[in-house]
Amino acid sequence: MTTDRQEGKRNRAKSVITNNRKFLIGGLGALAPAIISLLVADLSAILLGLTFLVCLGAFIKVVLLFCVGGFVAYLHKEEKNPVRIFELGILAPALITGILNANNVSASDTPIAVNTKPAVSATAFTTMGSQSSQDVGVEKFSLPKETWSQQIYRGVTGSVPDEVWFVIVGEHTKLEDAKAQAASIASNAKWRGFRARVFAPYGKEKPGYSVVIGANLTLGDARRLQQKAIDAGFPESTKVWSFAKGK
Repeated sequence: MTTDRQEGKRNRAKSVITNNRKFLIGGLGALAPAIISLLVADLSAILLGLTFLVCLGAFIKVVLLFCVGGFVAYLHKEEKNPVRIFELGILAPALITGILNANNVSASDTPIAVNTKPAVSATAFTTMGSQSSQDVGVEKFSLPKETWSQQIYRGVTGSVPDEVWFVIVGEHTKLEDAKAQAASIASNAKWRGFRARVFAPYGKEKPGYSVVIGANLTLGDARRLQQKAIDAGFPESTKVWSFAKGK
């Protein structure tokens, strides 16, 4: 009797170890789609504004997917093949990451028709009024200010905020020319409702200085402002652009 009890305990111990290993293998399987998602879809969004909370969100996502994969594998108690267990761990996390990535693809990622006419030259503007070209500061293209919860959410989902679109009315190689155009817009009575700001170059995508009349807008708002600006007499080369969407 004693021997039977000891044998039963040993069998139960083996069962626990098997289940733990099964959970571990399934969790490792879950990391495969997580890593692919990070490299293909999430990394660019995370690196746009890397903070501790964004990294924390990415870590939480990995842990959750690991647990999901391990739990799915654990439920298949009769499965003993490690390869099959690994594959089972991939299934649910792959579906979850697929849904998250699909939600990040929206109409905002569709190509935007950009006028090919050259941006208006600063020589077409005259600086008038109390604001001079030296009064105009230089800003940087960046994400809108995020709360702590929004940073964690970006890390978990790999999504970028919607307010990342800019309306650009001029591009210049020289800072003085960009400031002159911005100052001219500010002093022109017919453009009283528009605020011009100068933005610094942004990598290879924007090697020059940009004159912006709308920053950190949604795509819909940016397109409406673009049309309003053209109707008000701004150059037809006025365009919508986002550093965060690859446009």
